[in-house]
Amino acid sequence: MTAENTITNWMQKTLQADNTKVPDIERVFSDSCLKRCQEEVGPVTKTRFGILLRQVFGKVTITRAGRGRQRRYFYKELAWKEYTMNVESQIPVHPQPTPIVWHDTARTELFTSDDTDFSAPHDVVNRIIEDVDDANKDIKIAELEAALQEATATAANNQRELRRAHNKIRDLEASLANEREEKNSLYRALSHLQELPTREALLPYREVELTAFTTPLGILGEGAFGSVKALRDQTGAEIAVKRMASTTDLVREAINLIHLSEIEHVQQLIAIPDSHTLVTEFVHMDKSRRSTLERVLDHQDYYQLNNKDYISQCLCLTTTLMHIHFRGMLHNDIKTNNYCLVTKTEGKLIDFGLSSSLSAPLIFKDGLSSGRDWIAPEIQEGYAASIQSDLYSLGTLFKDIRQRTSVRGLSGLISLLHKRSPADRPSIIQVIDILEKCLSSQ
Repeated sequence: MTAENTITNWMQKTLQADNTKVPDIERVFSDSCLKRCQEEVGPVTKTRFGILLRQVFGKVTITRAGRGRQRRYFYKELAWKEYTMNVESQIPVHPQPTPIVWHDTARTELFTSDDTDFSAPHDVVNRIIEDVDDANKDIKIAELEAALQEATATAANNQRELRRAHNKIRDLEASLANEREEKNSLYRALSHLQELPTREALLPYREVELTAFTTPLGILGEGAFGSVKALRDQTGAEIAVKRMASTTDLVREAINLIHLSEIEHVQQLIAIPDSHTLVTEFVHMDKSRRSTLERVLDHQDYYQLNNKDYISQCLCLTTTLMHIHFRGMLHNDIKTNNYCLVTKTEGKLIDFGLSSSLSAPLIFKDGLSSGRDWIAPEIQEGYAASIQSDLYSLGTLFKDIRQRTSVRGLSGLISLLHKRSPADRPSIIQVIDILEKCLSSQ
């Protein structure tokens, strides 16, 4: 017979269930009951004793006797049996000891003769602890331990998933960087294949007759490069005449314009009358003298563009820039003053004075003057121009539109185009896709 069977047999022979109010003298005090079991049967812990007691008698309630400070705990549904003898073990089971009655002026309390010493302070703590349902505590502890193990396992699994996700992100970032580098390599290779026109290509433009253009239409712009004015002939044809201080700059811009002449929305070269004069078409909208995007934004009441029109202009400019890149060229100076409206939804990119090929990108060795916020930060720091730097300038132009009109839907795109690292900026194909979605939502 196991020790637990011996203890349960002892309980059955010594105690009885009694749901009536047990007289004080028959109460089963928890400490005396445990001590008696330990003396007559053998060692058993308080927790195990409580579990076995509930197995034998079901739910047993423990409560305190009397109202004093040092009240004893007893089992409410149990009572002692008469004097019996355990036949198997021959262990005598004695009745409860004769109680001692404690008197004081305020109360009367019952204590057994084997438990009358309450001088030690820890006795109070022991009695408070006995008020807790030990079996339920064990179950609760087991449940909490199981929940803790489950949460720990879940957390460990989540950590593994998080590490996998981080690894996947790193792999994707590496793949993206490789794809972008391959794309740029293809652009550079394309640039080498796209041979720029030679100086011989300028000869036909030197033979164009411009004497008929006699009516001045005003100054279009002035700067360090020189000045630009507009002229008209008797048929109504109009031109923009750009006087340049540097012959080298004139030749470079003329060659770049010839190279891009097949792109619809790029300003067209008309003539080169001398080594300091470049003549192009005068791009404007209707009868207005100047229809740069900057002027349109300054005179919105006059031009009457709606939000959809502005998005259409952004899409036209971006598509034009994509074709320029496909030709192995960079504009390097995209801003609101260098894009002229032709209709409410289309325009042309002008001023290719700073343009360069991808195979020989522009570098500002002497730095840039302050205030050119449309130029990418890496260019201002002395690095070579790139497709990404053109996209940064494009983002600044979009920002001007967003800040000065009621156009919505460009903020996220502007943030992407203005990423500090060029590698983090989107491709021009992605920009076109975003603009098309933005246009369809207007």
